[in-house]
Amino acid sequence: MEEKIKAIYYIKDLRTDKIIYIGQTKDFKQRKYEHFGHVRKPVQKYIFNEGRENFSMLPFEDIDCTNMSDEEMLYKEDELILYYDTINNGLNKCRSGLITKEDGYEKYKRTKYYKEHREHV
Repeated sequence: MEEKIKAIYYIKDLRTDKIIYIGQTKDFKQRKYEHFGHVRKPVQKYIFNEGRENFSMLPFEDIDCTNMSDEEMLYKEDELILYYDTINNGLNKCRSGLITKEDGYEKYKRTKYYKEHREHV
C-alpha cells in the first residue's frame, strides 16, 4: 500500500514562475491527480484551459507536515495564502477554512502556533 503524504503545496505557473495557488492535503498524490486530472473547479479549469504543461504542483519542501494537526495545517496554509497574495494575484478564492469562520482568526492569534510562526502574517 502506498503511503499518503500530508503536504502544504503550491501550484506554479511555469510561464511566469509565480505561485498562483496554495493548498493543503492529507494525500498529495491524490490531490495532484484531482487538480491535473479533472476539470470541475475553477483552478482545474484554468489549468486545463491554459495547458497542463504550463503548471507544476509541488509541496513546500521546508514545511514538514508529518506531525502537524489539521488545524495547524490550515493555519500554515492561510499564512502562505496571505504571504504570496494568491487571492488577489492567483487562483485562491478565499483564505483557509478555519480562518474564515467567525472569530477564527482572533482565536488563532492567541495560539502558540501563531506566536511561533507569525513571521509572514
